[in-house]
Amino acid sequence: MRMIVQLRYVYYLGRNRRVTNFLLIGGSLYALSVMLMYVFSESLSMQANQAYLSQTLITYTLQFVLNALITWRDREANSVENLKRVAKFIPSKFIVWTVNQGVFAFWSVLGVHYQVANALSVILIMGINYFLFDRLIFTE
Repeated sequence: MRMIVQLRYVYYLGRNRRVTNFLLIGGSLYALSVMLMYVFSESLSMQANQAYLSQTLITYTLQFVLNALITWRDREANSVENLKRVAKFIPSKFIVWTVNQGVFAFWSVLGVHYQVANALSVILIMGINYFLFDRLIFTE
């Protein structure tokens, strides 16, 4: 039974390219964020919250560009429409980032390692991001 559920999930992802692309981009950006957190925290000796802010700004920018070019590429936009997308993206991501930062700070205060705190924050926010991108930012 478990194998059937797993096969259905794989089938669903294969048929729903938007979700698959979103997850692949998100997973790749998560890997990048882990690397950046390590470099900023360990190599550059930044405090965890400063490292988190820096990697967030980098990965959020890439998140917008890659999802526009790949995940929601079928929802074409001219220059003005793209500026409107950016205008919706920035405040929505600021709100999401604020929640994300609060979650990260909560785990950090509890003494959770910064990489684990980062992973927990990313998992929490992924569903919200997909909904915002699909329904608010990259609308048809």
